[in-house]
Amino acid sequence: MSQTQEFIAAVIRNFPEFPESVQQSLIEDQRSLRELLLQMERTFTVVKVDGTAPLDYPEDVKEALRPDLAEGCSSESYPHMLEQWVHGGQKKEKPVAGQVVYNCLEAKDVLHLCLGLRDLVGMAKKGRAYLKGYFRNQMIVGWKSVARDTKGHLKVPVLCVLESDYWIHWRDLENAFDERYVTFGLIIPPVE
Repeated sequence: MSQTQEFIAAVIRNFPEFPESVQQSLIEDQRSLRELLLQMERTFTVVKVDGTAPLDYPEDVKEALRPDLAEGCSSESYPHMLEQWVHGGQKKEKPVAGQVVYNCLEAKDVLHLCLGLRDLVGMAKKGRAYLKGYFRNQMIVGWKSVARDTKGHLKVPVLCVLESDYWIHWRDLENAFDERYVTFGLIIPPVE
């Protein structure tokens, strides 16, 4: 018996009793079944982040604003345990400057709970299917890794996850950040 067959047999043995009506609806609605399975996968997905690998900054990035945070990361993160936060100004369908969001996070002393460049790189290594499953059409901001460029501008790494592609780029904090630019972190308390 293959590993997959053993896994399926174990799932069947241990699966909770669903009423026949629920079973039938999952049989008929493949989309709901896929969503159920995706939610189960999210519970067990782990992103391992190599905290020893050197970070790859763009050539024009001069220095990390908070080196104590920029180099750090959690060695593992469970995407389903990350909380999503959007600045109050972003919720009102009115973009706010990235500097406003950064200042808010810094004032509330929650930057250390946010993701950084190292976390974004670890997430990107999981690939497109993983990213689309968790973060479709979002821009994940690495607030821990805000850095100053050679012209004195502050920039932040952003993992862009679109329908067909994903990439990391650096966005100037003077630019507008709308509701698509989300902050993820470990239990970020309400900050406005």
